[in-house]
Amino acid sequence: MEFRGLFPPMITPFRNGRVDNESIGRLVEACAPSLDGMVVAGSTGEGPSMTFAERTTTIEAFGRAMRGRLRLIVGVAETSLGGIRELMRFGDEHDAAGYLVPLPFYFRHTPETVMAFFREVSGYTDREIVIYDNPYTTKTALTVDDYSRLAALRPNIRHVKITDTTIHKVDAAKARGDLILLAGSDEVMHQQVARGCEGAITATPQVFPAESRAWFDAACAGDLAASARFFARLLPFVNEVMIGTDDYPAVVKYALRQRGVIASDEVRGPLAPLSGVRRRILESVLPLVGAS
Repeated sequence: MEFRGLFPPMITPFRNGRVDNESIGRLVEACAPSLDGMVVAGSTGEGPSMTFAERTTTIEAFGRAMRGRLRLIVGVAETSLGGIRELMRFGDEHDAAGYLVPLPFYFRHTPETVMAFFREVSGYTDREIVIYDNPYTTKTALTVDDYSRLAALRPNIRHVKITDTTIHKVDAAKARGDLILLAGSDEVMHQQVARGCEGAITATPQVFPAESRAWFDAACAGDLAASARFFARLLPFVNEVMIGTDDYPAVVKYALRQRGVIASDEVRGPLAPLSGVRRRILESVLPLVGAS
């Protein structure tokens, strides 16, 4: 199965310390007509801050709400191979189409440990593995040569999410032609798609799904004038998302609560709620998106 289109990394709604299944249902219904799939229980979903039971509850809740309409990708940001194996086993049993896999984010990596890690985890499942190139979190910037070496390991390694904002990396990876490239950072997703990324795993489409669909379809069609206009309308929100990278889930949750999609913008520690100033700024920004 190939992933092309919009696959936002979904937030996990919490209410009074628990996963909020009702809000998950409303979130999926609000987004489904404009999306191709969803990434759940990843870093934007605060997966590393949840217990294993909470992560499986989240996977089940999103899967039920999707009702087969969207492809389910499970985030497996983990420092433990055993934890990754268990999450993949659960995902396979609950119709996951693939897994978003970053390198473990504690120890530093060498070229040898990068290869060994992906060789191991890609053998846990026959579903698609999306390499998650995220230097900010993993302390390791993968190269385009790394992409190709990893793609040669197993047939289920065919996708890479490029969160590295080095734009020329997309050009070089596209020229090689051996992987499906997915835009991975909201502030450069327009440039990444225009340069050849065939999908986007970015947060903005879950807050503004219809507007994001219009942008993405125009960009994929090669209509750069139209896609630039559509993207410009998203920029006030994209700017707020990217101010303070670790505020990302809190900003998305607050926006979704303000739009009436989820019941609470509660985040799980160590993340903190947005300050009053940031909330007021975001409230002033949200009505601007899509305005002509």
